[in-house]
Amino acid sequence: MRIGTRQKLKGRSQNASQLVLRLLILLLLPFSFYLSPVTAQPETLDSVPPPARILPKDVKEKLLGETDEKKRVEYALALMDGFLKASETGITNETWESAFRELGSFHFVMDNTLDFLIRRDTGSGKIRDAFKKYEIGLRAFAPRLELIRRDLPARFEPYVFRLIKNVRETRTKAIEPLFGGN
Repeated sequence: MRIGTRQKLKGRSQNASQLVLRLLILLLLPFSFYLSPVTAQPETLDSVPPPARILPKDVKEKLLGETDEKKRVEYALALMDGFLKASETGITNETWESAFRELGSFHFVMDNTLDFLIRRDTGSGKIRDAFKKYEIGLRAFAPRLELIRRDLPARFEPYVFRLIKNVRETRTKAIEPLFGGN
């Protein structure tokens, strides 16, 4: 009897150790996938930092000094168009850094104008017209930014891609007051 009992105990301990091993594998298997770095696109190590969002002092004073919503939007859209033209010219002349800096100024004016309109939003027809004009103006910039992204060297691409995404988000925020319940 002792021999049969030992064999039963030995068989049970082997089954228990196999069960523990299987459970351990099942629990650790998902974490092994987590530890391996997987990305959709390879990260470029030579990408440049985003450009500074600054404007020349006189341009900034004129932009911030404009308090009428309609005139502010028109001036901002004209400025952004000018910055994109300067960036396109920089690409044509292969002065990549100057073209990239112009995109930073474009970004500043875009964010500043949206903030201005949101602060001034009272639900009036005049401000809604300004939001609509701003959104329509932004719509024209997306294809131009995409062309700029394609023409710039790869090290500039991450920021330009984020800028295009930011233009989409800004358009969404600019159109929201048109459908709000104010």
